[in-house]
Amino acid sequence: MKYEKKVNLKSLICAIIPVISFIAVSTISTYAFYLASVVGNEDNGDLALKSAQVFAVFNATDSLNVEKMLPGYNGQIEFSVVNTSTEEEAYGNYSLAWDIVTNEIDNESFVYTLEGTSDKDGAPVSEGDTNKLVTVPAARRIPSVSSVIGTGTINTGVAHKYVLKINFLESGTDQNNLQGKKFEGKIVAKGDPQV
Repeated sequence: MKYEKKVNLKSLICAIIPVISFIAVSTISTYAFYLASVVGNEDNGDLALKSAQVFAVFNATDSLNVEKMLPGYNGQIEFSVVNTSTEEEAYGNYSLAWDIVTNEIDNESFVYTLEGTSDKDGAPVSEGDTNKLVTVPAARRIPSVSSVIGTGTINTGVAHKYVLKINFLESGTDQNNLQGKKFEGKIVAKGDPQV
């Protein structure tokens, strides 16, 4: 009887040690490395940050879903990425990407540009190591599959405000085969780890 109690006690101790170790490692790693969510779009990823005080927000006004598109179409999507941290120099990296659902046009005449401004409390903020916008100043072909547009960096209290302009250019040549096509896509902001 005494032997069975010792064996059971040893088994119990052997079972508890891995559980306690797992909880300790989980707690320490959660404390040491914090992930804040990028909210406002169900496809957004997590933003890996140096500080637990940083919180980034992605607000998209809408996605683009156009059926029976014709040459000459112009549209735009406005959105912003904001760092709401109160800790100084708590910057985070993020990427902007196309999430393409359908692109039946897939032609060099179907293009976009991305312009952005950076401000803090209404005052413009210049670009630097901890503040970098994602921009596409020259017209770029809209991809047929989901792909990354670029990567930005945002510092404490800064807002990156973007305007994505979409154009189906009139080429001056026969575009009848491109008329009446469908496009559906949106812009997604995803957090990137600090480098």
